[in-house]
Formats: sequence, structure tokens, C-alpha cells
Amino acid sequence: MMGEFEHRGKWWLPAQEDNQIDGTLTYSPTDGATLELAGDFADPSRAIGRQGFSTARLILGTTASGKRITLLNCAESHRSRGAAYGAGYATSSYRADVALVGTHFPNYEEVTFASLHVHYSHLDAWSSFRYFDHAQEEGVTKISYTRPAPTVAHLDEGVAVSVTSAGSEDWEGSPPRRVTIEREARIGIRIGEQAHFDKFLKPMRLTQIFLSLGVGTAVHPLKVTATREEMLEDVPVPQQVESFYQPPLAVPPQRTVLPSGMTFTLEDISDRFEPLLRNWFESAELLVPVVNLYFATLTESGMFAEHRFLTLARALESFHRRRCGGQYLPPDDYEPAYRHLVGAIPDWIVQEHRDALRARLKYGYEYSLRKRLTDIFNAHESVMRTVFPDDTAFIQKVVKTRNYLTHYDEDDRQNAAIDGLELHRLATGLRTLLEVCFLSEIGFTSEELRKQVQEISSRRVIERIEYE
Repeated sequence: MMGEFEHRGKWWLPAQEDNQIDGTLTYSPTDGATLELAGDFADPSRAIGRQGFSTARLILGTTASGKRITLLNCAESHRSRGAAYGAGYATSSYRADVALVGTHFPNYEEVTFASLHVHYSHLDAWSSFRYFDHAQEEGVTKISYTRPAPTVAHLDEGVAVSVTSAGSEDWEGSPPRRVTIEREARIGIRIGEQAHFDKFLKPMRLTQIFLSLGVGTAVHPLKVTATREEMLEDVPVPQQVESFYQPPLAVPPQRTVLPSGMTFTLEDISDRFEPLLRNWFESAELLVPVVNLYFATLTESGMFAEHRFLTLARALESFHRRRCGGQYLPPDDYEPAYRHLVGAIPDWIVQEHRDALRARLKYGYEYSLRKRLTDIFNAHESVMRTVFPDDTAFIQKVVKTRNYLTHYDEDDRQNAAIDGLELHRLATGLRTLLEVCFLSEIGFTSEELRKQVQEISSRRVIERIEYE
């Protein structure tokens, strides 16, 4: 993960370089970027709380070692004044969304880059780049090193996503006594010739979840490096800028995942990387809320089994609603029935209860969870039979469990999954079903999905799910 650091230096607002303040910038993936200043950028005559804390789109700084840093979207979180130095010695703190280490920007609109490169967790294993080959012949060891060619997908709106590698080569001695070659896989993102940093965030996120589907667990950015050109004596020179920000979700410890244990790898899809990624980007536009629910269940390693189950059930329900709609009849046709049902509510029921019944009846034309899950199973019947011989029993168990956990209805308790292991297996089945939906959206065939589901089931140690 992006490593922790601390930088002491001078800090100022754009166009106010003559008002530099001593301060310390600290960063950690858990807490993000925080700037502690021995002063503040506010009007000294303004009292705390009178007009609230200040904000700044940019704060610039130069560290004691000469590094240039730009902080984006800064909000003051603390300010104090004492009487130690006459008029008062001010201190203040700012939280920044992003810390860009390597350059200064004169204003927010000019925070632009030619490309962004991200090294994600598990990406080296997923890409399966073969950098070295070796052979031994009559006591001679021959080692060959090859830089892998990038795999590129050209998408809409000028977005290009590539899987490539970067690293270093060090030669020691003359003649060389030691050669050190280090390489790592990374995802490159370009948006036309140059784009604002904000525009890279969406393709970064969608690519991250695409990789998570392939790896079979959540992947996270470990290093984010942006490239821009700066003029040095009228000559454009590529400038590397490191980006640090607080991940939106907690990053659990990373376990090793071998390519053989992944849903799919780059090698599996190298000949159709572009169409599959294009399908994913297009589908994700509609399915963003579903994708976020799914990704949360991968990332939150401490999530309770009940929460994971309910989140996945809601994700599948949302997927069906967004992809298929799902209505017993159109809303206009349901309106007469709705009025009739509302009119049948007894007058003796209190107003608050009447309002609650009206709210529940308002969307009575929409499919139930049972109906939505049945439709999804039917759409992927040949695939899901490898794990769910009896989908009706599985769906019954899901519905009863959801109702019991949501409404705590004792009538559902007997048929609900309340044992921890059974609830885990039920949630695992829902996750597999949701992933089949996603992979189908991306463009995997039914035959490919059957094979993948069998392997997924084996890796997740879920037995063939059968319910009486």
C-alpha cells in the first residue's frame, strides 16, 4: 500500500508565496494527508467559529529536502490561538484529499497529466509477465531478459488502458560483476493528450474492480504515479509525480493469490482484452451502485456474516432492477389497484400506521426478491446448475433468511440460515451468482462460466449447495 511519510517544510497558498508558513505534512493510508501549520492562512482578525474553517483548492509546499508538493482539496480541521507571543501564536491543521509529490501547480485547473500509472496489489501475479528465462548447457548458465509488450485497450472518450511493466536496471562494475533488474506490472491510463487529475479517478476505479473480478479478491492501488511534461530551458521534460490519497475503504492485509487460483488472468484474455474491458466500462455505467456493494463485501474483511449476506442480496436485487426492470404490471396499470388497496385500509388504524401501509403498497407492482433471483437463475441456468442442483430450495432459503434478518419474523426463523457456517455458505453462493452476472456482462461465454464456477466453488470450499 502507499507508504507512510512525514515531510517538514514551508507551505503557502497559490499567488501568496510571500506568506510561507512552517509546517509538517504527514500521510498514512489510514488517515490520509494532514498538514500541521505553525500559523494559519486565515485573516488574523477572524475569530474561530465566526465564519467557520477555511478551505483551499490548493496548498503548495517545499520540503526541507527540496521536494515540491501540491495538496488538493484542503479543508481546515483545527485552528487555535494562544497568548504566548503577544497577539497570539496561531496553529492550524488541514486535511487534503490528495498529496501530489514532485511538482507545483499554479491553480487547480492546471492539475493535468499526460498519463497515470498504477501498481495494484496482485497485479504482478495476474499479468503473469515472464521477464526471465534461463538454461544450463555444459556448465554455462544462460539467462535472457525480455521486456513484455504492453496490452492496450482503446475505449470511448479517448481513454486508453494498458497493462505494462516498469522498473530499474542497475549494472555494477566494469566489466559488470552484478546486474540487478527489478520489474513490476502496472496499469497505464491515458485520456487524450492531457487530462485533469480528477478525470483519471473513474477509469482507475473501474479497472480496479475489473482486476478484482479476475483475481477473485479485492485489489488495491499500491503506488500511483502521474506523468506530465515540464519545460526546462524550452525543452519538454517528462516529470514523474507521485500521488497519495486515503482509500475510500479499509485495505485488509494482502494474502498471496496464485494465477492458478484466479478467476481469469491477463493471459486468459490477452487476445480480447479491449472488448472485455470496453464491455465492463459500459456496463458499469448502469451498475455502479451494484458494483460498489459487491466491492464492499470483498474489501471489508471484518464484515459480519449477516451484513455480508444482506449486502449481496441487495446487490443482486439492484442488479436485476437495473438490468431487467422487473414489474408485475406497469405503474399506470397498477394505480387503480393501489387506490383500491389504500381505500381498503380500515379507518380505525392510526394515521402513522396508515401512512406506513401506503408506502409499502406504493411499489407493489415491482417484483419480489424471490422473483428477481428466479429470473437471474433462469438466465444462467446451465452455468449455475454446477453449484446449485436445486435453485428453488436455495432461493427459498435466501428469501426466508433475508426476511428473518430484516424483519425478525419468527415465522421465517425455522427456514432461515442462522448458523454461522450456513450463513457464510449462503453468502458465498450469492457472491458466485453475482460474479456470474458480472462476467456475463463483460462477455464471457456460458461454457467459460461453467468452468470458472466449478473452479470458484472448489477454491472457496463450498460444497454443492443443496437444501432440503
